[in-house]
Amino acid sequence: MTEINNNIDKQKDFRISVAPMMDWTTKDYRFFARLFNPNVVLYTEMVTTGAILFGDAKRHLDYNAQEHPIVLQLGGSNPQELATCSKMAEDWG
Repeated sequence: MTEINNNIDKQKDFRISVAPMMDWTTKDYRFFARLFNPNVVLYTEMVTTGAILFGDAKRHLDYNAQEHPIVLQLGGSNPQELATCSKMAEDWG
């Protein structure tokens, strides 16, 4: 029960989130948003599995350490590709 209460207490700090916007919610934008509020939850723009697997993974997965907590929005229809990209993102940090 204590663990649940601790998680709830942590979540109270994140009542504000910055809505993701395609081609706007870049690493630099998220860092800028973090300067305004250290407790805001940041989201990446929607990133497709193809963009990570066959495009510029660094562009889509790279982040600044001050961006945490950050949520990766991953889009795709192939479960194996989604799993692969999720693992890549987890390993990225």
